[in-house]
Amino acid sequence: MPPAVRCLGLLLCVAAVSAPGVVSAQRGGPAPTPDRDAMYQHLKQAQLIAGLDLYPYFAHRCLVDQTYRRTISRSIQADGAIEPLQVLDNLYFVGQNAETAWALRTSAGIVVFDAMNDANEAKTYIVGGLVKLGLNPADIKYVVITHAHRDHFGGAAFLKAEYKATLLASRIDWDVMAKAAPAAGAPSRDREIVDGERLSVGDTVLQFSVTPGHTPGTVSTIFTSTDQGRRHVVGFFGGLGTPASAEDKKKHIASLTAFRAAAFAAGADVLIANHQTQDLSLHKLELLRLRRPGDPNPYVMGNDAFLRYLDIQRECTLYAMAREGQK
Repeated sequence: MPPAVRCLGLLLCVAAVSAPGVVSAQRGGPAPTPDRDAMYQHLKQAQLIAGLDLYPYFAHRCLVDQTYRRTISRSIQADGAIEPLQVLDNLYFVGQNAETAWALRTSAGIVVFDAMNDANEAKTYIVGGLVKLGLNPADIKYVVITHAHRDHFGGAAFLKAEYKATLLASRIDWDVMAKAAPAAGAPSRDREIVDGERLSVGDTVLQFSVTPGHTPGTVSTIFTSTDQGRRHVVGFFGGLGTPASAEDKKKHIASLTAFRAAAFAAGADVLIANHQTQDLSLHKLELLRLRRPGDPNPYVMGNDAFLRYLDIQRECTLYAMAREGQK
């Protein structure tokens, strides 16, 4: 492996992170017995799929995220300001190091994906980011909550109260949020997303899929955008952290498979995620800040690479099942 690629892989290994609430082994009872043969099979398959171009994603999900989830991973995903940036002609990064939010500008208003951890973060990063980018927060029309973890819904109630935004989530994750303690900042139930639904917001169509696994009702989205006038299709899988139980891992694998088919049919060629470690936004944003005419957009990876990215996630989930002795 060339030294530059090797160094990049090591750097991104360190930058791996897990989802909140995910554990690598069952608490209490006997320790699981890893299936080392299956581990080897799925690890090698994931590495083969990744090749050199997607090696950092393989390193994230299959290596550090499994072995060092409670130490290196969590310490790397600490709170930290990241300057907002326009990523595509109508898509903007307005998140921070610990969790990401996205703003999609349409002819009928702004769609925000995820609402950060609480009202203060939503005000600082989403609202503050929009203002810095020359956009008007009063134009926020919808807030899509990708899944029912506080770091993605905590600021939603503020955005609804402040800007009269409509909140969208799947029915089952609305149920999950309804059971959250009041201190978690769960918003009151608003509009429900249905699997396969297409929502038109002005000149933009959002194609939703309910993709359980990371949470029972994780929502994933496909939509079109442009980069310097050239059409692209954005794929956004709503929750990539490896689930704890064997049953949830199976659901996660099935969701990845179903979303892969949708991404193939739509020609998805742009990857975004709701944690910067999962789409490498921390690195890509810096490349974009220095971008010169003729340089490629680092978020545009092509449909083949996008599909392989999902295949890596699937194999790494199978690797996790084998590692945790889950048949």
